[in-house]
Amino acid sequence: MEIFSIDLPADLWARHGYAHPLEGQAEVIRHILAGRDVIALIPPGGGKRAIVRMAAELATGHAIYVTPPSADPAGAEHESSDVAISTRESGGKTVVMLRPGLSADDMERRLALVTQSDSVLLVLPPELVQHELVRSALAGRLITFVAIDQAQRISRLSHDWDPQHPDLSGIRGALQPASIVAFAVTDSNQVIDNITGALGMQSPERVVPMPDRRGLRLRVEMCEDDDARIAALYGRMR
Repeated sequence: MEIFSIDLPADLWARHGYAHPLEGQAEVIRHILAGRDVIALIPPGGGKRAIVRMAAELATGHAIYVTPPSADPAGAEHESSDVAISTRESGGKTVVMLRPGLSADDMERRLALVTQSDSVLLVLPPELVQHELVRSALAGRLITFVAIDQAQRISRLSHDWDPQHPDLSGIRGALQPASIVAFAVTDSNQVIDNITGALGMQSPERVVPMPDRRGLRLRVEMCEDDDARIAALYGRMR
């Protein structure tokens, strides 16, 4: 399927607070809707959470966002143990938030919304992906995509590797998502290959948006030799 033949609603970005798409957002969303795995090298502030919200809104099945608890794609609203407060609407789709420290009763109440609906955005930290209540609630469900934030942390070859990061290697086999999206902040081929293998990704597309740095200016200064170049560098650093 040619992804650019997939039409996105004209008002999609406006509904999520954007005047226009950020670089790479539309491409990632189209890959998700086409059922393709994606490595998205999007820097902080590049609109990853908005990608998840918008793709989840357009998807037909459940969407899962694996992210640290501080990254909330549905807003900065205060969370409590009350399910009515901890679930939010994002583009007409219920958002169910899970976090570490929830009691079994609280988790079951929230996950009941997953089992009672055909289309929910479930947001949870990596350490809860393997939780038996989560796996039970998702068993046999149609999962359109799983998005994993800070995916470079699962690679031993990454400068950002976290040896305490929960093992996500079985996520494809356990959840059977149509698409896996790995958000990372490195373009090292070795790290990307490591992430691809660890998550069981299948020939993932790679989206590398050009950074928007409108405030930067580039000037080239010619130097006669290395000594002059070093002197010029020291001069700029004073």
